[in-house]
Amino acid sequence: MPGPRRQYQSTRRWEDQTRINNRIKVPEVRLIDEEGTQLGVVTTKEALQLAYDKGLDLVEVAAQANPPVCRIIDYGKFKYEQKQRQKAAKKNSSKSTMKELKFRPKIGKHDIDVRIKHAKKFLFKGFKVRLIVRFRGREHSHPDIASDLLNKVYKALENICDIESPARKEGAIMSMNLGPSQVKITEYMKKIAKGDIVEEPVDSDDEMEDFDLNDMGDEENDEMEDEVAAGIEDIEESDK
Repeated sequence: MPGPRRQYQSTRRWEDQTRINNRIKVPEVRLIDEEGTQLGVVTTKEALQLAYDKGLDLVEVAAQANPPVCRIIDYGKFKYEQKQRQKAAKKNSSKSTMKELKFRPKIGKHDIDVRIKHAKKFLFKGFKVRLIVRFRGREHSHPDIASDLLNKVYKALENICDIESPARKEGAIMSMNLGPSQVKITEYMKKIAKGDIVEEPVDSDDEMEDFDLNDMGDEENDEMEDEVAAGIEDIEESDK
């Protein structure tokens, strides 16, 4: 029987453990053809011959099955599809990650603007954003200040997001969750293109900037420093 169309040398370095063609050593496999049709259990020799006749490869796609599942497909196409699935999975995973921005009731305008800028970048990237105001001491007796602050931030972002969870106080914090709105973002971009909005769109490829304590306003008290130094925290670090 003529061999499959490609012979891979045993010295080749494999980036994964996918076995193809003559590297499949089991006596029989459960075969799927190039159209996705299940052909049942056949001998590996028969599967290799079918792949060869079609000018394709025999690729093991489920090594742990008994017998292993193999598919007739061009190996290059298989690798491409595999990478696309991994890319989609990573994208979906990253979009489910929520970014967190911290505030204090006495935060200054400059620092609010900095956080709004970061929130925009996150929302344009498809992340959800959690806004958190932390209370200390007598600040607990003025939840209205925190509520007004969170609503103010949302108003600055409402053209690209929706409120997923309204302002709510729990213990020493009050939080609000925002989620990106693709409909609003699309309209926002159209208005920019028409010149209806002077503001430049946020570049979704920009790197997230870190907060600089030197940029803090004088009105911020020293208690804020430890939180600002931390800047933006991920509830999950999806990029790792």
